Amino acid sequence: MVSLGPGAVAPFIPASGKKTAVKIAFLLAVLILGAVPAWSQPQQGDAILRWNECAGKGGLEYADFACDADDGISTIVGSFRLDAPLTDVNGLRCTVLLSTTPPCDGPGPCRGYDLQSWWRVDPGGCRDGSLSASTDFSAPPFTVGTGCANAWYRKYPIGGVQNYTYPVVDSYWGVYNDRVRVDLSFDLLLQSISLVPGTEYYAFRIDIDHAGTTAGACQGCCVPLFVMWDRIVLHTGPISNTGDVVIPHYSYPGFLAWQWGPNTVACGPTPARHTTWGRIKSQYR
Repeated sequence: MVSLGPGAVAPFIPASGKKTAVKIAFLLAVLILGAVPAWSQPQQGDAILRWNECAGKGGLEYADFACDADDGISTIVGSFRLDAPLTDVNGLRCTVLLSTTPPCDGPGPCRGYDLQSWWRVDPGGCRDGSLSASTDFSAPPFTVGTGCANAWYRKYPIGGVQNYTYPVVDSYWGVYNDRVRVDLSFDLLLQSISLVPGTEYYAFRIDIDHAGTTAGACQGCCVPLFVMWDRIVLHTGPISNTGDVVIPHYSYPGFLAWQWGPNTVACGPTPARHTTWGRIKSQYR
């Protein structure tokens, strides 16, 4: 018997119509269950972003760069943990946002100021080509220590950045000029991997080079920026027939910060003003 809740009145069904009502209810249940696509199954766990290393090996939530050199690389490391085993994994799809505003709880679209030209790494942008992505964790510091596992070891997946979107257009809120969306995709050809619960696995790395910083043509290296998940999905092959498995992202604080944090360094030709959370929030109200 289905409870209708306090104060609800059950509809009267004549005895002759009860069998028909049961059949209709059964068909509706089948239709509803059948409407859940196999490619969007949730997987309990956590997707994580850190600077320079994975969380289990001391990766940082804040990155500071004095913006005084054109060489060097800042690296974003994506990783994940599962709460249940998953077999026959042969690919990864995910989307990361680079935004001038951190995640917020509204109200409204939570827009920030326009994305600075130093972060226009999309085709045609001021620093076109300065962002790349891979699953290469075959050299230090990633090979040092045991805090995270390299799921791709000896598998050599192909792929990387599949698409940049700037500006980002939302069907309801309109155009966002404060962010660029980076879509990543990695595939194993004729191979698959099995993953166990509780282990933090490397997912990908995003390398952002510092080219074009000192010439002054691309502005905004010293301005705070935030990196956050949009989605991360593991794809499984025909053996398990699990389809795409969506991984949630719960880890505090849920985003990475650039040039914003408790130990912000002097940046650019003059010392940067230390930015407080209150100042950041005031720009989006």
